[in-house]
Amino acid sequence: MHPQVEPAETAQTSETAERSRLDALDKYRILDSEPEARFDDICRLAALVCAAPTAFIGFVAEHREWFKARSGWHIDEINRTDSICNDVIASNDIAITIIEDTLLDPRYCDKALVIGTPFIRFYAGAPIRTREAHAIGVLCVIDKVPRTLSAEQSAVLGMLARQIEALLELRRNIVELEAVIAERDDVQGLLLQAHGDIEATLAELRRSVEATYYLMHTKANATIDGIQLSQYFDTDFPGIFFIINAQGCLAGWNKRVEEVTGYSHDEVQHRRAIDFFDTDELKAVVQGKIETAFEEGSADFEANLMTRSGVKIPYYLASARVEIEGQPYLSGMGIDISATYRSEEAFELRNRAMQACQNAVIITDLNSRVEYVNPAFETMTGYANADILGRNCSVLQRDDTEQPELDNLRQAVRAQTEGSAVLRNYRKNGELFWNVVHIAPVRNHAGIVMHFVGVLNDVTEMKLYEGQLEHRANFDALTHLANRNLLRDRLRQAIIHAQRHKKIVTVGFVDLDNFKLINDRHGHHAGDEVLRTVADRLKACIRAQDTVARYGGDEFAFVLTEQAGEDNVAFLMQRLLRAIALPFMVGQQTMKVSCSIGISLYPRDGLDSDTLLRLADVAMYRAKESGRNTFQFYTSQVNQKVLDRITLETRLRHALENNEFQVEYEPLFNLKSGLIVGAESRLIWTPTDSKAVEPAEFLALAEQTGLIVPIGEWMIHRACLDNKALQKNGLRPIRVGVKIFDSQFNSAGLRKVIDHAITMSGMDARYLELDVTETLLMQNPDASITLLAELKECGLQLTADDVGKGYSSLAYLPRFGLDRLTIAASLVNDIGGDPEQARVARSVISLGHSLNLIVMAEGVRSAEQLAYLKANDCDEIKGELVGPALPFDQLSILLQQDQRVGMA
Repeated sequence: MHPQVEPAETAQTSETAERSRLDALDKYRILDSEPEARFDDICRLAALVCAAPTAFIGFVAEHREWFKARSGWHIDEINRTDSICNDVIASNDIAITIIEDTLLDPRYCDKALVIGTPFIRFYAGAPIRTREAHAIGVLCVIDKVPRTLSAEQSAVLGMLARQIEALLELRRNIVELEAVIAERDDVQGLLLQAHGDIEATLAELRRSVEATYYLMHTKANATIDGIQLSQYFDTDFPGIFFIINAQGCLAGWNKRVEEVTGYSHDEVQHRRAIDFFDTDELKAVVQGKIETAFEEGSADFEANLMTRSGVKIPYYLASARVEIEGQPYLSGMGIDISATYRSEEAFELRNRAMQACQNAVIITDLNSRVEYVNPAFETMTGYANADILGRNCSVLQRDDTEQPELDNLRQAVRAQTEGSAVLRNYRKNGELFWNVVHIAPVRNHAGIVMHFVGVLNDVTEMKLYEGQLEHRANFDALTHLANRNLLRDRLRQAIIHAQRHKKIVTVGFVDLDNFKLINDRHGHHAGDEVLRTVADRLKACIRAQDTVARYGGDEFAFVLTEQAGEDNVAFLMQRLLRAIALPFMVGQQTMKVSCSIGISLYPRDGLDSDTLLRLADVAMYRAKESGRNTFQFYTSQVNQKVLDRITLETRLRHALENNEFQVEYEPLFNLKSGLIVGAESRLIWTPTDSKAVEPAEFLALAEQTGLIVPIGEWMIHRACLDNKALQKNGLRPIRVGVKIFDSQFNSAGLRKVIDHAITMSGMDARYLELDVTETLLMQNPDASITLLAELKECGLQLTADDVGKGYSSLAYLPRFGLDRLTIAASLVNDIGGDPEQARVARSVISLGHSLNLIVMAEGVRSAEQLAYLKANDCDEIKGELVGPALPFDQLSILLQQDQRVGMA
């Protein structure tokens, strides 16, 4: 049985743990410190590897989270209560915390940073831990859209967190070593002072013995009697005095002997000198020293005196041979050296601390000459103490002295402040290794800098791995071409060179024509082979000094330098088009692919990389509009629609966070009762700086760019909230329909989004209807059946939209689990004009009823269409004839009136 922990005890334990964590955080002196390049680099690398727009390194203090480094994030600190990282800290788990969608997690869905700027939807955080295993901070990446990390990205995020821990340990080690070295210097001073005090005391004692010896010889009637002899010893002296006869017994002593040993006068009188030492071995040593003094005239040594109570006291003992009344004696003295022993032990402890330090430690004078290195330094560099003492520490860089970060250390030495750098150093055998080096001045009690201490951490393996990561971050894994990050960097460099030498830079954007068909018909494996082949052909056509990159998906780009003019570029483009259009084999199949190329020129078309890439993209779209498999230079007369599309996409990306979307509802009427039975939601976009944009203009663009996923999620939540609001106002419940687009339907999180929308709104799921086009359902019927079955588990209703547009779905319709069919508007529009199309519409109604489905007709504009649909038993209608789409408040008024559609 485990003992039950009382709540108060648990709270006390938690409070103690938190106090220990905060104390550990203080030891690193990291809070509110200045920006440091190493932390900034790690932050940017985390964002790059995880393909996240935002990354930061945050440390959780008592009441706040403070950000040491950040990328795509402009906040210095936040309240601890608003921090998602706080939960990572509280769990004290070593694993990475991944929240794929914060809105679906009840712990975070109401947090200010989730429902407001920066709209965190995805979060991944790797804890930063101390040597005592306290979690003090988090390396975090976030995104505005739900997503996850691959196993490799998670591993890299964890590795980067360990690198931060190593940097923090360097910071903490340097603080601790400063204290150790300062204490060591203090102890050295104390030792010198203690030795000086001993020498002074011994000199005084010798003078006292000489005075006593002289006094004894002037007393003619003096006898060797312990009591009589002891009167000549001055008891005010701190040391002990004694006279030893030839038999090794004490013939005289001062009072201090009795005070120190704890023996009475009579007890001392009957003891030999060696009786004041405990072991036989030590007694033999003392006896030997006595004999030496008698034979050679003097002797001295250090030993522990044993008191009556068993306490051992370290003493320095010295004796000299004297004659009293013609008989040999030893006149001796001793001084307590306990303080000296303690100082030496402290000194040894400080040295051991540096000796045992796992990081390499080096101490230099103000001229960078080495005064001390610890064993870890010897192991790391191959230089033993004897090899490097007195030499300048720049021996580690050999001839590699032009490293930019060396200036950080040189400046720190000149300013007598702390400094850090990442350096290439060289072991004694010439082998290169990488170091993170941190130096700090060591001051004496007067505040004067006496030394510099340096701590070195071998990061060679980490640097090599970082190089691999940077390669992955700069090169495409599939084609091994440069990626868009490296392309932009190369383009910036090319512009700088061209500006200096008045040259031309050519930027090209390449998009494969109808590449999606290859993936759809032959699979992604074939698509990957095509991309690799295209990459090889592009490289073969472009010079080594130029750059060709995979920009993303089936898009490529290139940067050409020092071209003579448009004619040369045009000739090269023809060559590229021919090379890519050549047939090639994928497995056993022969394939062909073409491409469209857009070109912009520096400085004619633009002066910066973003402008040149954008205009090349514009020109590429013009090439596609011109019939594909061609190239197009950017000109001022380029199709305005392309420019409008780019502007529209930019504005669309900010529409959600700017609250520019609204929802209108088109009422659905039952043909028999004439009552409103539902409403289909319509998305309205009104940018803050212009008039409303038609859905036909922006929905297709949102679908192409993937923005339809977060927009669609918002629309589902809005529709559910509005419908529940109608019911709360006491109105008759109706269903609300939401159109599902291709990207939404194929996303893994659709079920979670719907569950969350229903839960958050409190609406009964049966009043939510999802409209999915017949075309979309038939792209992959088996997968559609599985997904629709999952969605039906939520309790909602399903409608197959636009039925009758040409897809043969008769075999699958019964298996989709539908509730309704919608007759395509194009069929309804032809009623009264095209008898053949009218018969198709009637067939759809008959098909729906045969499957026990409700059939709805959309786009009803005329009384003739209404009459035809009613005559053929269509169940529901919507369209201009019966009512337009309405804002939420007007729909509410319409429902209050319970308006019926005319049946005449």
